[in-house]
Amino acid sequence: DHGESVDDGWRPDRSPLTGATVCMHASLGPIRGSETKGSMVSLLHPDHATHFLTGSSAPCTGIFKPFWLDAQLPDMGSAPTGTYDPGTLFWRHEALYRATLRDYATRIKLYQEERDALEQRFMAGALDRASGSAAERAAFSARCLAEADAAEARWLERVSVARVQARQQARQNQLYAVAWSGFNRQAHMPARSADEPRR
Repeated sequence: DHGESVDDGWRPDRSPLTGATVCMHASLGPIRGSETKGSMVSLLHPDHATHFLTGSSAPCTGIFKPFWLDAQLPDMGSAPTGTYDPGTLFWRHEALYRATLRDYATRIKLYQEERDALEQRFMAGALDRASGSAAERAAFSARCLAEADAAEARWLERVSVARVQARQQARQNQLYAVAWSGFNRQAHMPARSADEPRR
């Protein structure tokens, strides 16, 4: 939910700078310096509550994965800090997210259907196993996490080789481009020469 009717031409650099939305994309602060980081949807069944979490920013690019409070969490790597670290789930996704932001309308389409199908499969599998043993559910969480991680790595490759549409790059909101250039420098994100924002 980006807080408005989203058609094929929706762009985060043109979204309203005021007001909060479920999937909020930062721009130049202090007007819109905040952004969605981590999303959760819970099915609160009285006998076996199931929780779906992204573990990453931006639910519009993230993958909701199943977890249970009574089942052991899978290894998600080291805890993220404010600096890019590919050893963390959060920052591995952040590379995909930030690459997608460069030309959102074009690049989200490169993996959106596959992401939706993956989430649907995770959801169906989680609900089938919700009343199973904690060990079975923990193993399923771990499999979903590994599959999501592999999918995001493929999508990052796909997105990274897709050239930013010249028209999109030329007309990108300059305050937004300056803000994200600063966010990337602050986090020490690896530079992708074809993807550096124009100022």
